[in-house]
Formats: sequence, C-alpha cells, structure tokens
Amino acid sequence: MNETYYYQRSGELYTKYTKREIWDMIDPRDTTTFFPFLQDMNYPYIEEEWKKFLDKYDPKDGRIIGRYIALMRLKGYQPYTWSDSAFLNELR
Repeated sequence: MNETYYYQRSGELYTKYTKREIWDMIDPRDTTTFFPFLQDMNYPYIEEEWKKFLDKYDPKDGRIIGRYIALMRLKGYQPYTWSDSAFLNELR
C-alpha cells in the first residue's frame, strides 16, 4: 500500500497529486470535483456505491475517494473502467 499516492486502474501510481492534495481539492457531494480524478485514474463512477460512502462517513472527509478507489480495486469491479460508468449506473 502506498501512503502518498493512489493507484490508477492500470496498477501504476497516480503521481499528478498526492492523496492529501486530492482530499483538499474534492467535495464528495459535488461530482464536478471528484469526477476528473476518477476519470484520470480510470475508475468507474457508480453512484449507488459512492452514496453508501457518503452515508457512512462524514462528507467533509476527503478520504471517501480513497475508500471508493479501494472498493473499485476489488475483484468484482476490476474489469470496469471510467467508460463503463454509464452502463454500470443503468444496471442499478
């Protein structure tokens, strides 16, 4: 586990910004602030899953994106990328 950077879908480190910088830049309630990071790291956005984290954790906690990325790295979501977001949301 890397303590400074998130991993991209490809498994490479995402070094454009540190975790702390991303936490400071996003508002978990505003998709326009975190979509660019999910897209750049190539993780899908699944609204239902994101909302579960918002319900469980303080929305002021930018680390929600890290928890979400950890979920997206699990086996069940591994085949999916940013381009699958609309499809995955329609399934739900």
